[in-house]
Amino acid sequence: HMTADSGSPSDLPIQLPQFLDATTDVVLCCDGPDHRLIYLNPSAVRTFGHSVAEFLNIGSSWTSAVHEDDKAILSSLLENPSPSNRSAVTLR
Repeated sequence: HMTADSGSPSDLPIQLPQFLDATTDVVLCCDGPDHRLIYLNPSAVRTFGHSVAEFLNIGSSWTSAVHEDDKAILSSLLENPSPSNRSAVTLR
């Protein structure tokens, strides 16, 4: 929890990794036209039962693990990445 007087924006790079490590939500980050995973948090490892190395070596095939009913949502997010397209979504 960050309030106006609890920290400065320069503290954010330190606080963000701590938050990502502590949250129980799965956080994945992908990059490039092939949507290769470049980051996943510890919750992703616990939830899916694969190591970081395994995830980072599977390339874009991680998208095939998304539930069929959610693939259109994922596809839309991956095809239209932009700071103004920020969304909180739940994928199965």
